[in-house]
Amino acid sequence: MKIACSYNPNFIISDDLLQPDVELMEVGLTAYRRVFSREKQFTLSYENDISVHISRSPITEARYRQDIFIEEKLAPLYDDDRVISIGFHLCGERRNNIGKLGFSSHYNATDVAERQALGFITSIRNHSGKKVWIENANFYSKSAREIFKTWKSIAAITDESDAGLIIDLSHLIIDSHNARIPAEAAIGLIPWDKVVEVHLSGIITGKDGAMHDSHGTPVASAAWKLLEELLSSRLISEATYVNIEHSDEEWEHSVARYKADFDNLRRIQTATGPEKEVIDHSTRYAENYLKKILKSTISNWPEIVEEDGRSEIQLLSDWLTYIDKQEKRISLSEEELDSEMKKSSVYFIDSFSDFVNLKTK
Repeated sequence: MKIACSYNPNFIISDDLLQPDVELMEVGLTAYRRVFSREKQFTLSYENDISVHISRSPITEARYRQDIFIEEKLAPLYDDDRVISIGFHLCGERRNNIGKLGFSSHYNATDVAERQALGFITSIRNHSGKKVWIENANFYSKSAREIFKTWKSIAAITDESDAGLIIDLSHLIIDSHNARIPAEAAIGLIPWDKVVEVHLSGIITGKDGAMHDSHGTPVASAAWKLLEELLSSRLISEATYVNIEHSDEEWEHSVARYKADFDNLRRIQTATGPEKEVIDHSTRYAENYLKKILKSTISNWPEIVEEDGRSEIQLLSDWLTYIDKQEKRISLSEEELDSEMKKSSVYFIDSFSDFVNLKTK
């Protein structure tokens, strides 16, 4: 995994806070315009890639609204080769639910919403030539059914558009908790081959027990735990950015805690290490079971081993090598072999008999 961080112009990241191994800086439109645009003098000692991230956009709104937004807000990004991607929360119309209060509105998965999102992604890609990433942005789904429907919709959008996917683990945990299901329940619905970035942030719990997102508190322990599980299971690839979203002004007065989360991310990165060879448990089980039933089926097994001269372990190992070189499938039952299957299969006792007889010829 590669380390990324977020930049908020209201929280001025100094060189003292900027982590030396950050490979991607994620910024909003305001931060880009004030700090990162070509017209501004960028004073931080940072020379790597930039991703412009937009939490409130017309991604599911009517085409004419999308066209206005693209023309008025995104044009300055097109010729900046430092900007490798433009990311968006997958949200509903900006005028709906908490969108009216200035937040990312809740995404409701419908055919219309998917079509609008696909059109938006295509239009941005055509205008800018940049990669487009989308992020799971819901916090307050009302049921497991709604969460599952949303992830199926996200998978459909990323599949058809080939957009990259940002998985915000804190959003996932919060949304699942508020809908009263385990966060792990949605893991199998996520198209992990599309994931390009993972977000980590704090989580706060209200007096009513509901969870909420927080960019001003340390990364939640539940998010760290889930990240480690995803890394150990190799669902997150080595090319994926992991972004600690510490962008609130509070961090100016909590430098030690700010650095501590990045140190913890490096510890996890080191502990994960390079990808190890995956053990084929199915083949191992099948081979061991085949040995077991062969020994239990042949009544004079000890005599065969003694006459052969090889140890039992070596004899069975050599037989498996013999099987591997044959073009025929092993059958554990003669009854399953119809006339067609007999052309390409052999009963396991007959296979072993043929193998043993090879030595006597």
